[in-house]
Amino acid sequence: ASSNSMAWVKKFRKPAGGLKKSYQPGSMVSLALTKGLLNEPGQNSCFLNSAVQVLWQLDVFRRSLRQLSG
Repeated sequence: ASSNSMAWVKKFRKPAGGLKKSYQPGSMVSLALTKGLLNEPGQNSCFLNSAVQVLWQLDVFRRSLRQLSG
């Protein structure tokens, strides 16, 4: 994952005619640099990325990974 990447999300707004089933897209909003793994289009790695991020939350996993000699 690159530390210089920006995350972009679509900002949605409610329709003017009252509450409907769907929201209409508004503008694109830039988020600050995010933590986590990138899932570039076409990589098909979102499942692996989510599993690694869940494991990273476990102290025993982080400690074990850091103890591996490189």
